[in-house]
Amino acid sequence: MPIIERYLMREIVLSFLGVLLILTLVFFSGSLFRILAQIASGDFARDTLFTLLLLQGAENLVFTVPLSLYLGVLLALGRLWRDSEMAALAASGIGPQRIVRAVALLVALLLPLNLYFSLWLSPWAKQQFSVINEEARAYADTSSIIPGRFTSVPNSDDVVYVESRDANSGQLSRIFIHGRDEQGRFTIMAEAGQQWTDHTTGERYIELLNGHRHHIGEEGATYQIIRFDRYLARLGLPSFTPGTPRTIAMPTSELLGGGLSEMGELQWRLSIVIAAVLLPLTAVPLARTSPRQGRYAGLFIALVIYLVYSNLIGLGKSWVENDKISPYPGIGWIHLGMLLLTTLLILQHAGRLRLRAGNP
Repeated sequence: MPIIERYLMREIVLSFLGVLLILTLVFFSGSLFRILAQIASGDFARDTLFTLLLLQGAENLVFTVPLSLYLGVLLALGRLWRDSEMAALAASGIGPQRIVRAVALLVALLLPLNLYFSLWLSPWAKQQFSVINEEARAYADTSSIIPGRFTSVPNSDDVVYVESRDANSGQLSRIFIHGRDEQGRFTIMAEAGQQWTDHTTGERYIELLNGHRHHIGEEGATYQIIRFDRYLARLGLPSFTPGTPRTIAMPTSELLGGGLSEMGELQWRLSIVIAAVLLPLTAVPLARTSPRQGRYAGLFIALVIYLVYSNLIGLGKSWVENDKISPYPGIGWIHLGMLLLTTLLILQHAGRLRLRAGNP
């Protein structure tokens, strides 16, 4: 590989990795706060935090990698323009096609990775996240009960309060449960308890020891107090059977030959890959600036193009799914327009670069 292409690719890769690190930290922070809030509210068990973060990170790669490459090209070439290195290259006979070729080579190297992220990894991560979410809703795990706080049980009106929990055995102390069943409202208080699972049916319970149960019928018709040595309080649903994954979580192979919803999702996944090719090439002419301009002179226009392009893709997906446009070519007309814009910008950029190089 010629030294100029290696130099350009090195500068772009360094900027790409820097932007990727920043975007990853931003997305990671957002995911962390969101998942912690869901764990605090009892939607997920605490021991699923690391798994959920990994799945969210894998899902976000489909967006962060193409966007990081787009911004990396803008920042790297923008610096070269600002430092007059591009003018020096042009004066040395290095034409715009060499710059475009270096960017295109980097795009080609990352293309298999983007295909993997969009067509396999992201749908798989969404499916796994959905399975964990459904399982958390189907079962109320005592690991989500925070001592000293009232915790709502998913899929029911029950509220649980425990004073303390042993970190090693999981034993609960001084338990209060208030809820509603078919006969009316009830309140249960017990000295101790622990999660118990019926391995035959898969149902989960809290096994309560030494307590009493107060039952109030509808509209106060009946009132009953039962004292017990051992009592099983069932939480959540009786069993968990993974449901059919949503379209966004379906494997790409299952989208082929499907209906409008599957067709829209398939075109959207392919659109992410196409955008990962077109956007970095569009960034080449947009990065052009002069020493008197700011380093980020073209960044605003580049971000506007990115937002319009990405929103049009999302809108086109919705139109395909709702049968407002034909699935063929579907979202293809959006990419065709972007390809035309990219070609015009590169041709205009090439003409200006040759004119600048020809000036004394």
